Amino acid sequence: MNFRRIVAIPIVAAAVIGLTACTVTNPAPDEVGLVYNQGPVSKTEFQECVLPGGRTVSDAFDTAVKYPAGQRTYRIGSDEGADLETITVADKDATPLGMTGQMIFALDTSCDTDLGRDNPIVQFHEKIGLKYDGNWSNILRDYLVPSLRKAITEAVQQSDWRSLFADPTAKVELEKHVRDSLPGFLEQAMGGRYISPESINISLNQPVLPQAITEQNVNTQRAEAAAKQQEAENRALDLKSQGERKMVDLYGADNYVLLRAIESGSVQLMYVPQGTNINLPGK
Repeated sequence: MNFRRIVAIPIVAAAVIGLTACTVTNPAPDEVGLVYNQGPVSKTEFQECVLPGGRTVSDAFDTAVKYPAGQRTYRIGSDEGADLETITVADKDATPLGMTGQMIFALDTSCDTDLGRDNPIVQFHEKIGLKYDGNWSNILRDYLVPSLRKAITEAVQQSDWRSLFADPTAKVELEKHVRDSLPGFLEQAMGGRYISPESINISLNQPVLPQAITEQNVNTQRAEAAAKQQEAENRALDLKSQGERKMVDLYGADNYVLLRAIESGSVQLMYVPQGTNINLPGK
């Protein structure tokens, strides 16, 4: 009798726990949730989507995973806070250039529970996410970064540093090339179109040039500035010379010399009233 009571207590407790325990999935406004049925006697299978900011309650044995929803920014550069170091790639003239900037993108988180495993986000999770235990940074490292490198490399190799550095049109064309080619590289790497092509936006800065070219550009700019300064000085002297010739033609050579002497203070003028006698010192 006592044995039966001892056995019955944990059974009742387990039953109570089974009735009261549950799984709550409540993704943030910038997250999407996926709930999987994972009962003790059933196979693991997709159960439902939980939209950003939503909430659902399911069985205690169910599992849930969350992924970023909405736009994300991936920064390239050497400054603090960058997600990826500067990408170095050679242009069509084999000049190594450092490319920096940023990429905006969004995971395709559109999800309809009725579609089940046909949802892109569900396929993404089962093909890729499960291997990384939901580690978003590592997923980007292994799929986004190589694809981004390929797209930038392909675009830069069709241009040269001079146009990329000085021509805004060339920069716009470079960004468009990367934006157009990147979705294909991502789909090839990931095995599906899990990042929305429409969400991708690329913004690249002027390339970071090798030190030798930078110094050469500085010296060239200094020489050009000095040449412009000399040209301006020569133009001023020429105008001054032209003005002096006009004054000589107007007043005569002797009078012009006298005028310049008066202007410089070498000759002093004295006002003498009309009819006044002037005694000049003898030699």
